[in-house]
Amino acid sequence: MSHDIDVDALIVGAGPACPQEAISPDFNAPEEMAEFVEDNLRFFTETLPSRADPIGAANGSAAVGHIAADTELVRTWGAE
Repeated sequence: MSHDIDVDALIVGAGPACPQEAISPDFNAPEEMAEFVEDNLRFFTETLPSRADPIGAANGSAAVGHIAADTELVRTWGAE
């Protein structure tokens, strides 16, 4: 299944957080992206720093609001 999403229209007053071509359902992600697919699952299922509970199924970011926390992979990305 393919979804055409106008990322720019979703983010009012800002450019997209990542290139639109980087957004892919996990079942379409290439094997070399498996680490990121797994980390995406951790983002929703594990308790992130400064949060009392896991986010769970977000069902759209508007319902969740701003999240000032991230997974270990994202927090340390490029810190080598």
